[in-house]
Amino acid sequence: MEIVTANANNIKLLNLLPIIKNFLNNNIHITLHTCRVFQCIFSWLI
Repeated sequence: MEIVTANANNIKLLNLLPIIKNFLNNNIHITLHTCRVFQCIFSWLI
């Protein structure tokens, strides 16, 4: 039963991947900006 649910979760994740990829491609400017913000935060913490 556990294996079946794990496979079902994997399939759900695989179905989400193209959606996430499309979202990132459509919002690449926002994504890059967010990455820069996180880099600034991390560099500030370090």
